[in-house]
Amino acid sequence: MTEKLPPLKPEFDAQVTAALMAQMNALVPVKVVTKLCGISRKEIDRRVHAGTFPLPEKLSSEEKAIRKGFRVNDLQAWLENPRAFKR
Repeated sequence: MTEKLPPLKPEFDAQVTAALMAQMNALVPVKVVTKLCGISRKEIDRRVHAGTFPLPEKLSSEEKAIRKGFRVNDLQAWLENPRAFKR
């Protein structure tokens, strides 16, 4: 008879997910970035254009791609010192 393992605690699951995303330098959608960084989508756009926020990458191959994502490592660099960040 096999023994069932207890489910992972949500905090641990989130930590593992975050570590894997950082290791893989995953792309994060703008909705997640707004929550993670605590600034609005419009403010992110302003800062991208000013060069004080990481550049997003297109999530599709279409010329006028609307969906964009940000690399986790770029966001980590911004979060370490948002006022001094320059691309």
